[in-house]
Formats: sequence, C-alpha cells, structure tokens
Amino acid sequence: MMLQLDAVLVDGETAFLYGVLNEEIYMKVLEGYKEVYGELNDTALLLIMALYGLVQAARKWFQKLSEVLITKMNFMPSQADPCLMYRYDEDGLCIVLMYVDDNLVIGNKTTI
Repeated sequence: MMLQLDAVLVDGETAFLYGVLNEEIYMKVLEGYKEVYGELNDTALLLIMALYGLVQAARKWFQKLSEVLITKMNFMPSQADPCLMYRYDEDGLCIVLMYVDDNLVIGNKTTI
C-alpha cells in the first residue's frame, strides 16, 4: 500500500493585520496623516489591532491561527513543536507547519 500525500504552501499576505492587542500601545502620528484625515488634537494614536513592524504582530498572528486551528478545525499541537499541528480523522492525516506568516499543509487532497 502506497500513501500519497499532497502539499500546499499558504502565505498569509495580510496575516499581521488581524491580531487584536490586549495591551495599550501608542503610536506617533505619522507624517502625512493630518493631510489625509484632518487635524488631530493628539500626537499619538492608540492601537487596537496589530501592524506590520510591531513587535507583538507575529505573536498575535500565531495565537489567532492556533486558536482557529485548535478550536474550530480540531487540530492538535505537536508536543515537539507548537508550530506543528496535526489532525487525524476519517479522511486521513493533515499536518500544518507554521513559519511566521507562511504555512505548509500536508495530507491527502480530502484532508487538505
């Protein structure tokens, strides 16, 4: 019996923009903001979502993706590496390997 697996690379293009911040983070108002959006009374903005370049952005993305994979798609995190998740059901084995905002999904076509 030969096991045939497929692999799919998935790139989360705007992955870092979906992390909800739990801590207070302020950002200096960028040059050009006032010309586009009008005058502000403040010199800083309170961020409620992550941005590219924010130290917490990659962590928030990992937390969000892990939450969806575990709670909604029944994946289990590997004990060896939390960036490796797997699901084994009646359709077969499906493995997801996460690296920053790139993901490798391995399994047969039905499980993927």
